Amino acid sequence: MWMERVGFPPQLEAAQLRLHRLGLDFHHLSENVLRAGRQVYGEENEVGRAWVAELLHLVKHEGYEAAYESLQNWQRDLRGNKRAAATRLLNSVVDRRDMINSPEFRSRGWQYGSGPTEARCKTSAARLKNSGQRWNSRSAEQVAALSNLFANGQWETFCASQKAATP
Repeated sequence: MWMERVGFPPQLEAAQLRLHRLGLDFHHLSENVLRAGRQVYGEENEVGRAWVAELLHLVKHEGYEAAYESLQNWQRDLRGNKRAAATRLLNSVVDRRDMINSPEFRSRGWQYGSGPTEARCKTSAARLKNSGQRWNSRSAEQVAALSNLFANGQWETFCASQKAATP
């Protein structure tokens, strides 16, 4: 079954990929949390480091709702530039609330960090650039997706889902 793709980035809309979930890369979320922590607490501050660690732990283990509540409480007591930094982070998290699925991803054994994803992107792109190969964007995405399923040990699951989806 095709997942409703409302609000997905244009590249995913155009690719018409079958997706279970769209997840926010934990590394990039961490960078935004760290940036806001430094803007509020300063560059090298123990309280700021502890706040960053606590918020990321909430995201990783409890998900969006717990992180959102914590951010709202944190922002409430801040003023001026510190409040502006907190508001930017809060807005960023709210805008991506449907993508903050770390507890679910962890329970399913899915990757949600950028390292494996970026490494696989490099490998997939390299395989598509072999001598004599010609691709249009649609067929290249399809070949890369199938290659990634095989490399990630998800080939059998994918094939089974296709058989189940066929009338």
